[in-house]
Amino acid sequence: MATVHLPPSLRQLIGNAEPISIQAGDVRDLVAQLTARYPALSGRVTDERGVLRQHVKIFVNAELAGLENDLHEKDEVRILPSISGGN
Repeated sequence: MATVHLPPSLRQLIGNAEPISIQAGDVRDLVAQLTARYPALSGRVTDERGVLRQHVKIFVNAELAGLENDLHEKDEVRILPSISGGN
């Protein structure tokens, strides 16, 4: 199972559950299972077409990944939305 880590901004939407273990073949499947388990995340990681949102980055074992990346046992997945703001 892959282990998913979310930043506080997303973790608060799922009752601060962390880390989350998910059995998935690739990142797309992992995101689908994650949003099925936690509907509050719907639309936060991918858009309505299932495309990764522009401001979201996914890392598998500290390497930038896309939805097509395969997952293996004991992979560490981090989903990070960009922080914006300023003057």
